Amino acid sequence: MFAMVLSAKPNPVTFVSGDYSVLKNPDITLGIELDMSKLVLDDDNKSWARHMKEGGSDYARDWPEEKKKLEKYFGVAYNRKNKKGAKIDFDKKNAEYKIVIRPTSIHLGNRAAAAVHMFASSWVGGGESSLDDCQIIVVKRGGAAPAASSKKGKGKAPAKSAGGSKNVCTYSVGHMKGVSNISETIRIGVILSSMGTQFGKLVAKQ
Repeated sequence: MFAMVLSAKPNPVTFVSGDYSVLKNPDITLGIELDMSKLVLDDDNKSWARHMKEGGSDYARDWPEEKKKLEKYFGVAYNRKNKKGAKIDFDKKNAEYKIVIRPTSIHLGNRAAAAVHMFASSWVGGGESSLDDCQIIVVKRGGAAPAASSKKGKGKAPAKSAGGSKNVCTYSVGHMKGVSNISETIRIGVILSSMGTQFGKLVAKQ
């Protein structure tokens, strides 16, 4: 009889720098923001801003609500895995701390079937989506980043962020697979849900 040893897949989310102790604190409530400003779509080397513009008036009109849905894909998965730590509150607009998800490279797959409406409801079609590069940044609104409560959680000093905020800690995300679906929201959402799960798992273990 042969025993097969299966090694666990490495977590595509890795800690980079800063003080992650804020994520371990159950008394802290986090905001969330999906920042697409640095995103380039691998399919045609197109910026997200251009993609939005080419999507037309309906796309621009619907994007704010779709963005909230995408943030929930990530946040619900993260909250489920980081049970003993800081939780994301989707209704808290002025939270002192906020998780910023900043993808820089996404492959959406074949979007021809979704041309009628980019946020169409679920319908199988097109190529599989994937993410190749992303940052997850915890920022503190205004003032200085908090000192670590102990040596645990202290890394390299985080970089400053724009708008009077401070980066508290940073994580990097490598390749992650999505799904084939006519809905762009679902294609990206599945990636973000997987990311939230892996991020929550990592934070819970730190």
